[in-house]
Amino acid sequence: MIKDFYNELKDLRNRFNEATTEEEKNQLKAEYKDLDARIKERGEGFAWVFSLYETSQERENNLLDIGENCIWEKDIPMLLKGLEDAGIKAFTFSSTWSSSNETAFEFYKAGWKLEGMTLVNTHKAWPGEEYAQKPAFIFTRG
Repeated sequence: MIKDFYNELKDLRNRFNEATTEEEKNQLKAEYKDLDARIKERGEGFAWVFSLYETSQERENNLLDIGENCIWEKDIPMLLKGLEDAGIKAFTFSSTWSSSNETAFEFYKAGWKLEGMTLVNTHKAWPGEEYAQKPAFIFTRG
């Protein structure tokens, strides 16, 4: 499901980049607004997870990565619901915020299993360069 939304977004971006008239671009902008509304209709948690998925895909990570932003304790239930609603069965957690251990424990208490560690792509300093990477925990849920 989340992959379908992402593929639709990629298609819209590609079509926008190839559009040659303002009319085409305006139509694609309207389609983007419709897609955005359909994502938001699924809830704030789903929209958050979609944003994380989009970033992870653009960085060529195999799994959704949670780690760039601080996750406040009050937001964890929304994030967990978003993961469930999106059908996510595995993700990486690469947060370096001071509360990341507590956040990881909340994942564990919610039924997510720590499977190990891996490296995730974070950014490229310059186009054409390799991604910078950092370590991340792998969480899975059956």
